Amino acid sequence: MQGQRLVHGLGRVAATLAMVLGLSALAFSAPVAAQDEVEIELSELNDSGVTGAAFLSETDDGLVEVSLELTGDAVTGDHPAHIHEGTCDDLDPNPIYPLLDVDADGLSENTGDDAVEADGGLAELTEGEYAINIHLSAEEIGVYIACGNLNAAVGGEDVSVEDEETADAPAEDASEEETTEAPAGDAAAVGGTTATTAPAAGVGSTVAQTGNGLLLAALAAFAVVLAAGGLKLRAGTARD
Repeated sequence: MQGQRLVHGLGRVAATLAMVLGLSALAFSAPVAAQDEVEIELSELNDSGVTGAAFLSETDDGLVEVSLELTGDAVTGDHPAHIHEGTCDDLDPNPIYPLLDVDADGLSENTGDDAVEADGGLAELTEGEYAINIHLSAEEIGVYIACGNLNAAVGGEDVSVEDEETADAPAEDASEEETTEAPAGDAAAVGGTTATTAPAAGVGSTVAQTGNGLLLAALAAFAVVLAAGGLKLRAGTARD
């Protein structure tokens, strides 16, 4: 009688372990959702001494919120900012997405109604060739003080620039031709070599995946041992 109770108890434990294994397998195999948020380094142009970072995130509505944080003695407020097509050394002079001016605190918060309406959302901006460009002022729109390549967030190539004489901006044009050019072989990068991004959907940590696999294997082995023990006890009880 005691042997039968033990067999039944082992059977229940084995069934519980099997259920846990099934649920664990589902949980571990689920893809890791991508976090739509990236950080871009903004590097100085024309010896401005202005540096900073841009933080981009996508809302549930597919809008892209852009926050700029700049520091430097030249940051005095009313600095026009735009997203341009191209890279920091080869910008389309006509901005594609306007941003709020950078204020005296070095901030530009483009959230809510001021968020960017990019057709392809954050992916469009970080996978294509786009750059955030900061101007000295509306009156000196052709003077660029900082820039960052958005494709640096997804492993885009670094872009090298060298400061050159700044051209005067035409009064009728809100933008100007890029004032910097990239010399061949220059290793100084604009657009930032440091950028943070969440892993793409379905891609998790290698260490975590290894640990999950070992845990599942251990649970499976334990379940097999319990099942084998139960069968042995059942056979012994039957002989008795």
